[in-house]
Amino acid sequence: MLRRSHRSWSTHSKRGRGICASHSETWSCQEKDKFEAVKEDIKVYTAMWGHCPSELGSLHFDDPYTQSFTYGLGCNIKALCHCQHNPILTCATNSYVWKIPDAVEPFTKTFGYCRVAPWVFITLAGLGVLLIALIIFCARKRRALG
Repeated sequence: MLRRSHRSWSTHSKRGRGICASHSETWSCQEKDKFEAVKEDIKVYTAMWGHCPSELGSLHFDDPYTQSFTYGLGCNIKALCHCQHNPILTCATNSYVWKIPDAVEPFTKTFGYCRVAPWVFITLAGLGVLLIALIIFCARKRRALG
């Protein structure tokens, strides 16, 4: 069943129906059901929009910091989807600076998520250095002439 809200897409009802519904509720079964639900949501979203989802109904967190690590979930599986604004956004399974929250870490390690590519930060830093060097050069030249 495909459910749509104004913010997210989900292929499963909120009652938790899925591959573990007929089995006894154990943690491993719930975890497997959650991974299958997320993978199915990624497939449906990609089929509809052509890129990795920005938000999933089967994996939603109230904390914006945690939710930010679900942007583009599924990009690590090449046949599944790709980051929407490639090459500015790139697929990653880890974070260089911030710690990935424990609630979402298994999903980012498995499926990957979209984040700003490192070259963007390097380019911005390089442009900043060039701008500072240009200001210093112009100031010295002006002082020498004047």
